[in-house]
Amino acid sequence: KGQGVYYQVYAPEDASNNVLAAVNKIKDDFEGLRDYWHDICPIKKYYFVLNDKYKGSLPQLHKELIVLQSDFNLIDTGVIVAKDLERELFNLPDDMIRSVVGHLPDIDHEEYMFVSGFTCFISAWINFEKIARHKVFSAKQPNRPLFIGKVVNALVKNKIISRQDATFIKKITEVRNSLVHGVSMLVPKKNEIDMLIFITEKIKPAGVCRLD
Repeated sequence: KGQGVYYQVYAPEDASNNVLAAVNKIKDDFEGLRDYWHDICPIKKYYFVLNDKYKGSLPQLHKELIVLQSDFNLIDTGVIVAKDLERELFNLPDDMIRSVVGHLPDIDHEEYMFVSGFTCFISAWINFEKIARHKVFSAKQPNRPLFIGKVVNALVKNKIISRQDATFIKKITEVRNSLVHGVSMLVPKKNEIDMLIFITEKIKPAGVCRLD
C-alpha cells in the first residue's frame, strides 16, 4: 500500500464461462478499494490476479483495466495469470520457494524420477523464458509480457537463434503446456532438456532486439 500498488485476486471455477462477472469484479473491487484506501494511500498501480488455470486471460479484462487506467490516471494496470506467478515464484531463492510450496513428501522411486525430471525441465524452461524475454523489447507494449511465440519469432528474425531452434522450442512448449495442464505426465528426455539449456546459453550474449 505504501507504494500505491494493489492486487485483486479472483479465482473462479472458469472465468471464460462468465466474462461479465469477471469484468464486474474488476470494476466493483476497484471502486471499493478506491473508496476505502485512495485517500490514505493513493492508488498508482492496480493488478487483477486471475486464476486462469493456464488457459490465458480474457481480452475483455485487459480492456476494462485500460479504461480504469485512463479514467483514474493510474501509472499501470494489468492482468496477472498463473504463468506470471509461476515465473515470479521460481525467480525466488530456494529457501523462499520451499517456504511457499513446502517440502516434498516421501515418494517411491518412480514418482521421484518423475518429480526430478519435471523439476529439471521446469527450471530449464523458466531460465530460458526469463533470458529470452529480456532480449526482446516491445515498443507497442513495453510493460506487458509478450507471448513466448512472439519472443521466439523475434529471436529468429534477428538471427539470435535458428529456425530449427524455434521449431524445437515450439515442440517443447507444447510438452510444457501439457505437463502444467495435467494433460500428460510425459517429461522431456535429458537430451531435450540439454538442448533447451544449449539454446538458452546461445541467447545469453545477444543484445536486446526491438519488436515493433
